[in-house]
Parts: sequence; structure tokens; C-alpha cells
Amino acid sequence: MGNYYYNQKRYKEAIEEFDKFVQFFPQSTLLLESNYWMGWSYFKLTDYKKAREYFSKVEEDEENLDLVQRAKFMVAESWYNLKDYKKAREAYEKFIEMYPEEDFSANSRYAVAWTYLETKEYELSIKEFKKLIGIYPDSKFTEEAQFRIGKNYFLLGDKDAAKKELEKFINLYTKSNFRVEAIYLLSQIFLQEEEWMDNIINLEKLVREYPDSQYLSEALYGLCLSYYKKDEYEKSIKVGERYLRDYSGLEYGDDILYIKAICWEKLGNQEKAIFDYQNLISKHSQSQYAEKAKERLEILQKEQ
Repeated sequence: MGNYYYNQKRYKEAIEEFDKFVQFFPQSTLLLESNYWMGWSYFKLTDYKKAREYFSKVEEDEENLDLVQRAKFMVAESWYNLKDYKKAREAYEKFIEMYPEEDFSANSRYAVAWTYLETKEYELSIKEFKKLIGIYPDSKFTEEAQFRIGKNYFLLGDKDAAKKELEKFINLYTKSNFRVEAIYLLSQIFLQEEEWMDNIINLEKLVREYPDSQYLSEALYGLCLSYYKKDEYEKSIKVGERYLRDYSGLEYGDDILYIKAICWEKLGNQEKAIFDYQNLISKHSQSQYAEKAKERLEILQKEQ
């Protein structure tokens, strides 16, 4: 009955049945399994303290090694979900030490890296992700580990290392779900370092391959700015117009209008430059570009 309710995802009822079993049959050979599934039922209900309590009862057994291994891993998972990352890390490390070749060892190494990531200890997290790739190169976590290494370097502000690792990831994992974020992070580095041509190549890839991405609006802004910086004014205007059409209410609307107006000036089209300056002033009166726009507008109108 306990297993039936568990499989039906009726975890409270499952707990009631497993609890009855433990009370009525304390000497049963199924007692270990009952405690294990009791632990899982509490885990599914996000009562991680109770889950850890029952998993701990199982890990003390010396007979059913397969169940004991699983319980030891779930004790660590319970500590992790309780946000006690120090105890979680200790439990994962203990598991790895006892069962270095087991499937859950790669999971444990991955989780250890995340315990450091959760506490923003990025250097230690990088070390663990690198260790994961070195020891378990074929694990299902290798792809994400490579991405996290690059992102952690980015979060540390180590631009050169971040660039190297993110580019490595982008080239290695062309179908990864993390790839679009990696391209976006790389673009942030290129923008900060004013590497306009590299940024154009990178962001064109993002816009082309991920047209529905959450990063698309920022990608269009980055492209608009980069094209302008490379004196490709017509391309800058085209991308800017797309941004204003689809994302006019977002934070870079005034930036785009200002860039567009300058581009029109560079191309000798004063009428369209005036139009964009006027738009900027009326729609973004508090913008940092508003005063500059007024100055340019006055000059252009006098010239006309």
C-alpha cells in the first residue's frame, strides 16, 4: 500500500502506510526499504529534515549495499536542500571516498561544485567543476561543468579566462541549452573591452540561432552599438529600428534613439536625425542623452 500511494504521488498517504509497516513489523526484512521510501516520500514533500532522518536510518545497514549507497547520496541531497552546504559537501565527499566508481559519484562531484557556487565561492567551484571533467569526462554533467567554469570566471571578473572557457564551450557544444547564455556572457566581455568586431560576429550568431531568446533584446542593443562603433551606420540603424519595434519599452530605448540619430547625421540625413532627437526628448525626457539631443536638435534646425 505504501508503494502504491508513492507511485500515485500521494506521498502523505504513502508515509502513513510505511509508518504502519514499521510499527507492525519491526523485524521484517522489508524494514530497510520501508524507511528508504519513507525518506523519499518526505523528500518529495520537501520536508528535507524528515527525509534525512529516514535516509540516515538506511545508511547504517550493512547488508543491502545498493540501497545503502542510494540512501547515503540522498542524505547529502537532503542537506543540500536544507541549504546546509558545509554538511552537504561533507556527505558528498564521504560518498565519493567510499564509492569512487559508482554512478552517483559523478553526481556527488557535480553537487560539491554547486555547494561552492551557492555560497559564491567561485574559485573553489571552478576547481571542483574542473575535477569533475577530469575524472568523469563522459558524465552527463561534463557539458554544464564546462559552461559553469566559464561563467564562474566571468563572475570573478577574470575576463581573459572567461573568454577562453566560454569560447571553448560554444565551439564544443553547439546544441547545448546553455550555449545562448554563453554567447550572451561573451558579448558582455566584448562590450566591456570594446572589441566591436568580435562582438558583432558573436551577437549575429545569437540573433541568427536564437531568435526567441530572452537575451535577444540586449543582443540587438549590443549589435546596434557595435555597428555604430565600426562606422557601419546603415546596419546600426536597421538593428536599432528592430529593437524599437519589438522592445521600445525596455531600458535601452533612449540609447538606441540617440545612436540612430547620430548615424543619420553621419549619413547626411538631417531630417531623420531631427525626428529621432525629437522622439528621444519627448519619450525619454529624463534620459542622460536628453540634453545632448536638445543641443544637436537646435544646431540641426538652425542649419535647416
